[in-house]
Amino acid sequence: MISIFESLSIQKYDDHKWIVNTPDGKNLLMNERAIGLLTILNTSASNQAAQEKFQKHFHQHITIEEFEAIVQNTFKGLNILSSEEGKPFKESSYLTLKVPLLNPWLTGLLASSLSGLFKPSFFWPAFIGTFFHK
Repeated sequence: MISIFESLSIQKYDDHKWIVNTPDGKNLLMNERAIGLLTILNTSASNQAAQEKFQKHFHQHITIEEFEAIVQNTFKGLNILSSEEGKPFKESSYLTLKVPLLNPWLTGLLASSLSGLFKPSFFWPAFIGTFFHK
């Protein structure tokens, strides 16, 4: 069963767009079709009932598998859909290993030491001088 989080908040933004607040604090700007699909999912007791409402609302004849694929592709990674265990569907991050190269204190020290090199009175003569160097 495809279900959405009950804690979603939907507010009208303008005539054709809505803002959806997700459980993790994201604000998503959605169009009428996405909101229509969310409403169908929210008011349906089963995937079959949601598919039938979808077909009537959008005037399309699709199978249940196609309907589920549309829902997954539309809301994938947005923390709107919940799995049967109530956990959000998450896309895996492309960055799985994070290694700090410098600690924040050392980074701040280096940044403050090198900031003088980017003052206009030093930067522009040095930059232009590189083009006239023999």
